Amino acid sequence: MKKNLSLLLILVSLLAVTYFVEERGSRQKVEQKQKQESLFNEELLGSLKSISFPDFDLVLKGDQYFVDGNFPIDDKKRDMILEQLTRLRLKSVVPVRDVEKIGRSFFIEEKNAWVKFTFEKGWAQVFLGKKLDFSKEFYMEVVDSLSNEEKIAIVEDSKPEEAVIDARGNERSDYKYRRLQSLIFLPKEFMYDQSLFSKIKFDFESLSKVTVNNVKKLSYVIIPKEKRLTPSIPSSFTFNEAQLSSFVENIQKMQGQKVYINVKDEEFSTHICTISLFKGEEKIEVDFYRMYKNTIGSFVKIKGSDYAIAVSEQNDNLFFTEYQDFIVKRFHESLDLNKKIVLEKNGKKAEAQKNNETKTKFSKLTDYLTRDASYFTPYLKEDMKQEGLSLHYGNESYLFYKNDHELVVLNKEKKLKLHYKIDGEVAPSLSIKDYLR
Repeated sequence: MKKNLSLLLILVSLLAVTYFVEERGSRQKVEQKQKQESLFNEELLGSLKSISFPDFDLVLKGDQYFVDGNFPIDDKKRDMILEQLTRLRLKSVVPVRDVEKIGRSFFIEEKNAWVKFTFEKGWAQVFLGKKLDFSKEFYMEVVDSLSNEEKIAIVEDSKPEEAVIDARGNERSDYKYRRLQSLIFLPKEFMYDQSLFSKIKFDFESLSKVTVNNVKKLSYVIIPKEKRLTPSIPSSFTFNEAQLSSFVENIQKMQGQKVYINVKDEEFSTHICTISLFKGEEKIEVDFYRMYKNTIGSFVKIKGSDYAIAVSEQNDNLFFTEYQDFIVKRFHESLDLNKKIVLEKNGKKAEAQKNNETKTKFSKLTDYLTRDASYFTPYLKEDMKQEGLSLHYGNESYLFYKNDHELVVLNKEKKLKLHYKIDGEVAPSLSIKDYLR
């Protein structure tokens, strides 16, 4: 038994050593192969500082890239560019004598498609040439500050094709070549980070107050930690925490369709709304405009910043969020099944029963007591002159009546009316006979 155990330990040790040697050897081979396939010697050039294209530069500051050194790049677009460039693999170098014999223009017609890499200890630049007729590979001219030699190389894009391509003739497909061309000639504006808070940091977790000043609607103040609104919420209703979370998250993650840089506050007009975010004494004001210079649209700008974003209608709606949107507008969370529900109109009464043919009709009506309303208004004395269907529940009375495209539920004791938009919806019957057994 001891002898078998000793043999097993020796075998495990040998396997571990073999695995270590072979694994390390495999890694070294991969690393060596990658070095051989590199377009230039990155080890000697040092750390990367910037990547330049015909229309813009990507400058690395810390661990973040900036377009032309002053505006953050969109993370997804940055990853897309870096991934594609790192997939370029050197297949072979065209002998100098062949280049001289055929002529450099055969391989590189124009030097307008290029990428330049600036490193800590020098630079390297590649120029895109022609695609080979018989394969997916293409020519590139490569030059770097260390060798200062212009060599013509055959290069492949090792990134898998994303499009569905006909298998016939696929070995000569120009898809990858055109993909690289498109990358090189991307416009500068495409690269900008289009988020509202791309350049400005704000601690939303420590948000102490939000004020919303809308030109055409009621202005209000939100105190998140206290779940409080000013003007105060009617005592019959509660604060809508879900709406606040969504509101703040949508501001924090707001994305534009286009970014305008080097702008000034005075270039914007037709001001609609300002949302102010407070963290103690720190304040950020987000302004919403309808006009930028001579352009009509939806523009969002952090006051004092040098950039703005044009937003879609979906984000546009955020700046029309109303005071009542932060209120849960319903008379009851749920109904007590032990309490009687009695309907009354023109001296006739109908009482809800647990089991009868009118139960569904009763439920459709009473659902409005626990349903969120579109908005609320205060009770007025003349409202009691309205004709409708009265509902008695416990010690409270409600009057149901229709007004244009709305169903209105009035509660005299709470001095409030809830309005429910019923466009395209089958409203409950307000005829007492429909509830009689």
